[in-house]
Amino acid sequence: MRDCRGRPALEPLEGRVTPVGFYEGPAPVPIILHLVGPADGTAVVRRQFGPSDSTIAFGGSGRLRPLGSTSVAGSLHRTSGGVRGSLVLSSRTSTLTLSVQGPPVQGSGTDVLSFVITDGKGVAAGTTYSYVRKVGSGLVDLTLITAGRRGSFHLDFRTR
Repeated sequence: MRDCRGRPALEPLEGRVTPVGFYEGPAPVPIILHLVGPADGTAVVRRQFGPSDSTIAFGGSGRLRPLGSTSVAGSLHRTSGGVRGSLVLSSRTSTLTLSVQGPPVQGSGTDVLSFVITDGKGVAAGTTYSYVRKVGSGLVDLTLITAGRRGSFHLDFRTR
């Protein structure tokens, strides 16, 4: 039995291994995804500080290559200086997170925004991927039709 009344002492570290992070499984596959196709749904506009500063929440679905049938959810914050936001695309086999930005959206009408895929997991075009970081980008045409706070949207994803 050890005497606990003595002075504090350091234990020797010999023979110990420093723990390191590890990844178990196949290495992530660096692939480039080209999203192409339409998505439609509802939009809710929440005005914050006037007509040029608002947040738009989206929810809908579409058929995007290479994902197939896809649900779309996300939000965009628009100001007089431009638009920034994120979208999450979810299919039966994949989930992608996109960062979206562009010039100011002028109410109803079609605006061109750019997107970058910032994260993803799943299977697309027969390739399994577990992590995607900025390896897919393109343009998305946003058509926003609102009457007050509620309305609809149409997104058309395309390559640059």
